Amino acid sequence: RLDDAERYFGNALRRSSGEDDAEMQAAALLGLVSVNRARGDFAAARGARNRAAQFIRTLPPEHTTHVSLAFETGLLDAADGSCSDAKVRLQQALTLFQRTKRRQADQIVSLSELSRCELQTGQLERAASRASEATALARKFALPDQPSYWLGLALLAQVDVEQVLGHSAKAKELAVEALSQLIPTVGADHPLL
Repeated sequence: RLDDAERYFGNALRRSSGEDDAEMQAAALLGLVSVNRARGDFAAARGARNRAAQFIRTLPPEHTTHVSLAFETGLLDAADGSCSDAKVRLQQALTLFQRTKRRQADQIVSLSELSRCELQTGQLERAASRASEATALARKFALPDQPSYWLGLALLAQVDVEQVLGHSAKAKELAVEALSQLIPTVGADHPLL
């Protein structure tokens, strides 16, 4: 999947560079940030992020790519172990997502990742709150009787919190529910599992 995504975003970047389209170049580069982050190639992800930021600076401040840049930067910082930077960027993105009442999936990802960062920085109450909020939002938007990747992701954040709190029975219960959401949507061999 990552190879396909990389080809898609690489092609979009090549096409948009010939058309001098800053918005498309920024979107393609943000896609490459995500691909490289998922691969663990943080240097390549940061390079793509820096190039995207150059294009995004030329766009009006209200353009949606500004929040996408904050979101992707936060996820990259979290993946690279810089939780304090990640919390700032993810909170910035989350605030904008919530204000516009859009991008619920990205809100769920932001809340889940914020929960993990709060755990890593010892903020257990905040971690629990973020994870619960992510799960509540995911449940609200999940289709009835359909597995949901987003719900599974949020539940995994809650599992992490419950494990740290020493609530092994609750963690196991949530893990079973998370797997029931994730296996049908991404498969048993997905890196989250």
